[in-house]
Amino acid sequence: MQAVSERLEYSLNGALRVERRRWDHRITMLAAVLALVVFGVAVTVMYQTGRDHNPSLVAISSPTTAPHPVISPDNAAQLELLETLGSGYVGDVEWSPDGSLLALSGSLGVWLYHPDDLNTPITLLTTDSSFISSVIFSRDGSRLAFADTEGIHLWDLTDLTELDAPQMDSQTYPSVMAFNPDGLLLASADYQGAIRIWDLASGEMITEYNPFYSYTPIFDLSFSPDGTRLAFAGSDTPVLVLDDPTGEWRGYSGDPAVLRPGVRSEVGTRSVRFSPDGRLLGARVGNKIVIWNAATGEQVNMLDTFGPVEGQESTTDIGAAVKGGGGDLTFSPDGSELATVDETIRVWTLATGQARLIAESSNNYAVGSAAFSPDWTRLAMVSPDSILHIVDLESGDTIASSDAHDVQSIGSVAVRPDGEQIAGLSSDNTIRLWSLEDSSAAPLVLKSQAAPFPGQARLAYSPDGQQLALRTFDGISLWNAQSGSFLRDIPVASDASMYIGLSGFTSYSPNGSLIATTTLAGAQIVVFDAARGDVAHTYSFDEMVADAVFTPDGRALVVALSPFPMTFGGPADSVGGFSIRVIDAGTGETMMTLDGHHEVIRRLAISPDGTLLASVSNDGDARLWDLTAGTLVRSLSESMTATGALAFSRDGQIVAVSDSQGTGQNVIRLWDVETGEALGSLDETIPSDMAFTPDGTRLVVGGGEGVVHVWGIGLP
Repeated sequence: MQAVSERLEYSLNGALRVERRRWDHRITMLAAVLALVVFGVAVTVMYQTGRDHNPSLVAISSPTTAPHPVISPDNAAQLELLETLGSGYVGDVEWSPDGSLLALSGSLGVWLYHPDDLNTPITLLTTDSSFISSVIFSRDGSRLAFADTEGIHLWDLTDLTELDAPQMDSQTYPSVMAFNPDGLLLASADYQGAIRIWDLASGEMITEYNPFYSYTPIFDLSFSPDGTRLAFAGSDTPVLVLDDPTGEWRGYSGDPAVLRPGVRSEVGTRSVRFSPDGRLLGARVGNKIVIWNAATGEQVNMLDTFGPVEGQESTTDIGAAVKGGGGDLTFSPDGSELATVDETIRVWTLATGQARLIAESSNNYAVGSAAFSPDWTRLAMVSPDSILHIVDLESGDTIASSDAHDVQSIGSVAVRPDGEQIAGLSSDNTIRLWSLEDSSAAPLVLKSQAAPFPGQARLAYSPDGQQLALRTFDGISLWNAQSGSFLRDIPVASDASMYIGLSGFTSYSPNGSLIATTTLAGAQIVVFDAARGDVAHTYSFDEMVADAVFTPDGRALVVALSPFPMTFGGPADSVGGFSIRVIDAGTGETMMTLDGHHEVIRRLAISPDGTLLASVSNDGDARLWDLTAGTLVRSLSESMTATGALAFSRDGQIVAVSDSQGTGQNVIRLWDVETGEALGSLDETIPSDMAFTPDGTRLVVGGGEGVVHVWGIGLP
């Protein structure tokens, strides 16, 4: 008999590792005792009280390394997520009621930090979904709830355990939630206009209420301090207030009070809050903050969040734009002040209607999410580039910050030929280098000084693993792949047309002597001498070049061509069709043309022996071609919608293709190259690029979560 356990670990460099182990209980007593001693010491160090029984809780540790089985058609269905490199991005921040915790919701789940230590997370509360729509603390700080596309997740913060949460239809996941004052009830609202109130002890839904009877997204809701009223608002401008004097909210069916703000907004009403004493109710309506007497419904004030600040020059002139589609407002603990968050953060004195400027965006973008400490002395703020700041509320000075979660997406990945390093290109044009053999080591972070390529730029290692290349706006940037030090730029001149290329690929010849890339305009391929940077060859086309790769023998270039340019006032069409052309790498002479795709061909990959070509197109088709005969082997489009990421395994037996399934629910599908049979699929949110390791034991995937996933066969 065998037992199976799962452990999720987080190392200090942002590497997340999932391991599954099986122990045979029929082993000898001596081996069992030795194993218990070794693992007992490790568990004592790594786990805090109450963590060892919770597979969703992240413990801080260093991952173990051991050889993994080679991925083959026989075991491809057994692939599992071995580790996650990086910490992804965060978008929302909440401060616990006692001020001891910060909760940051992001692409991997909800991170918990001590406000005075932004370098080391306490833990990560994980979720299978990458979209977290709301995160809140109960008013006593003992519980935390967050919602994603799977539903509601509820955590007990006293011992960091996940609790049973209300179950709901995945099509009606919450847009926003609120605890009632005693934390026994949870109200949720969704994008279809429905409000549900849940008894957390039983998980029972005690009220379901839809005042709109139509599709009207609800953006915010708030319980009054005594729990007898529930205010909410959404894409319709008025604020609605439900009233249950008992505070029990069982089977509620009353008519709401309607508070009309006297001003309308095309984006509706984004935020609703009761003051701490329950006397006032504030709402964000476009650029305005409207305040009512909560008892009578009489409007008592209206504040202009984009108006000038007394004694300070206005720094914004952006019309009706609001914070990321929202705009937060928060009352001070004594109710005398109100804070608003959009392109600026202001604190308003309600008695005078005057504001002071606390912080502002340097580029007139929305500030992001913000949360105020319970004592109203500090502000935690997540900027649009996913950097966390803590600001002194009186002076406006930044007193702490963290960029641990600033990677919005990984657009390209590459594996060094020796298999010991992974490179990932992030959306801000920084490159992170992770050690695959020691993922506990902090990654090297390389910042490209050149502007990013306007199309999809991709990373490439030289065949000897000494250099790393990236296509930038002006040329090719080269780094030392061992040390991460910058080497030099190779300028790439553009041809004379007005087109913008589709892809910023770089492709080394097999012996590393040449580097091929496209011009900025995308109608030429330039081949450089890798050592000197001199132009060795230039090939011009009547079509756009979307991708190109050398054949394994280095004698030919396989080029994807498209008549669909992105233009700046240039012609809408060009000569030719969607085709793949095999050209002589020395002369540029066309050796073979492969036709069949009818939209832009996004990606090419050649099998290690050079006999097969895989291609992926915007037509949703993934195809396998015989490069010897110039014929189509098979199309894989009957059972999937290919989206761009593409890779052969190192022995050429498997081809991996990203698939949106036609629904936006992305997976990576593995196919047997010889038989065309499906071997399995891997859940990936937004896979943008992938590569197999040289030893064939792991598949590395980068994507929209801002992390790199490493898949492989779990250790026995």
